[in-house]
Amino acid sequence: MNFEDLSEKLNGFNDYYERDLKEVLADIEIRRKKAFQNFLTAGAIIALIAIVFLILTNANAPIVAIGIGGLIVLAYFYSKVLNLRRRAKLSVLPIICDYLEFEYSYAPRINLLAKFRGLALIPSYDEEEREDEISGSLKEVDFWLQEVKLIEVKQEEDGESLTTVFKGLLCHFDFHKSFKGTTIGRKDFTALGNFFSGFTTSGERVKLEDPEFENKFEVFSTDQIEARYLLTPGFMQRVLDLLRIPDIKHVQFAFDDGKFYMAIESPKKFFEGGDVNLNEPEYVQNIINDIALVFDVVRTLNLTQVTKV
Repeated sequence: MNFEDLSEKLNGFNDYYERDLKEVLADIEIRRKKAFQNFLTAGAIIALIAIVFLILTNANAPIVAIGIGGLIVLAYFYSKVLNLRRRAKLSVLPIICDYLEFEYSYAPRINLLAKFRGLALIPSYDEEEREDEISGSLKEVDFWLQEVKLIEVKQEEDGESLTTVFKGLLCHFDFHKSFKGTTIGRKDFTALGNFFSGFTTSGERVKLEDPEFENKFEVFSTDQIEARYLLTPGFMQRVLDLLRIPDIKHVQFAFDDGKFYMAIESPKKFFEGGDVNLNEPEYVQNIINDIALVFDVVRTLNLTQVTKV
């Protein structure tokens, strides 16, 4: 595994992984496999009991009770598997962030939702789930990054209906720049949807030269000249590249009062390492790849250069 390919800040991390993380993750992986085997064994026993009971009694009602009880038991055993994966993440992610001189908190300490909602980058919601806040400074740019799940609750005749309206990453970058306008890029809706979205988005429509970007986004700005300085060909290409990543569903962004906001919508769980064994190097590399999204955005925007606007 070569962590050095991901960022200059990760120089030497490969040796650190081999020395300090590999053994810890190998131990947790042994316990995870044992917990998963217990889960499978419990499932087999419950299935066997249900089959035997059905053969001997030919009664449906007790089978339903066994099924409900079995699901509760299986949920308990599977929670053990999930807890060990969470323990692995909490053993790795804080260390990676500390190595990069970032700060990590499992429970986010700041709430980014109000600003993102005000900029119409996320939909309205009733309930929120937030975790895994990473913050720090990269190339003199302060940033905050956290994973968010937003839920809409509707009251129906048979009870509440819960719908996930957004799941993904919220990223906030502080430029320390002097631009004062607001430029917002949102997903391109139908013609009717674009008409109504104009009522909730600041400024006027910005026409851009990139046809692919125009096809994906509706861009509005309070300052047309400033918007064209900010929406460079490199920036637009990077956003389009993000959309080509299989796990990325969509991206919405805003430049506002010297700060940059990006909402990355995705069905995946970030910073979890993917569906690989905890003792495989790919597990740590997948976590670093998620963090590397920050590096790529900062490089592309080139935030440390003097703004021309």
